[in-house]
Amino acid sequence: MTSASSNLHLYWFSGTTLYSRIIRAVTGGGYTHVAILVNGRFYEANRGGVVVLTGRAIEERTDKAVAWFTLPLTEAHATVTRHYLDMSIGQPYSWSEAFLAGVSSLTGWRIKLNWYAAYICSGLAAEVLSLNGQTFPKPPSTISPNELAAWLGVTPYPTRKAA
Repeated sequence: MTSASSNLHLYWFSGTTLYSRIIRAVTGGGYTHVAILVNGRFYEANRGGVVVLTGRAIEERTDKAVAWFTLPLTEAHATVTRHYLDMSIGQPYSWSEAFLAGVSSLTGWRIKLNWYAAYICSGLAAEVLSLNGQTFPKPPSTISPNELAAWLGVTPYPTRKAA
């Protein structure tokens, strides 16, 4: 028997930037970003690529989250997850996958480009969940933050009106 000695935390955000407004309009939901915390390291794929935060920066970032989800991990799963995420640091943001995630949200089409080592925020989170046994009805790289939240049972965040 293995014990759950670590947790994987996902945090959802609802931004106010133009890009966040576009995400909201295309996906029809209130979440515009999702990030991952595991073993004291906070990972996210943003316009600058995959980055990691540590220390006080984590608290400053998670304080802005509007929803969260926790998955208990065995130490072995936590090690594999952290290794995968550490190997992803510095990989570029995938504007093409972001576009295709929007198309998929609007149409239900399951479009996947075979371009690897480029991420969108929710694609990175879904890939990590896939490593830990979660399955999704479409490729993880094409999942929007709102779809990921829905599939995990996270309460929908109200859609904001554009200011």
